[in-house]
Amino acid sequence: MPYWPYALNVEQAAAYVSLSETAFLTAMKEDEAPQPVWLTPRRKVWLRADLEKWVDVKAGKIPNTGSAQEWMDAV
Repeated sequence: MPYWPYALNVEQAAAYVSLSETAFLTAMKEDEAPQPVWLTPRRKVWLRADLEKWVDVKAGKIPNTGSAQEWMDAV
C-alpha cells in the first residue's frame, strides 16, 4: 500500500505488521500486540506508531518493558 493511514483498521493493522488478521487478533487477545484506540463507541483503530514500536520490541531494537498494556500505559 503506497499510503498507510495514521489510524488503521484491524485488516490494515495486521497487514502493516505482516501478520494474518487471525494471528494479529490472537496476539492482541494474549496481550502481546498493542490494544486498539476507540475513536467512537463502534470504531476501533490501531496507531501506526504503536504497531511500529511493538515490531521494534519483537525485533530487539528497543527493550521490552512488559505487556502490551503496560507499554500502552507508558506511552
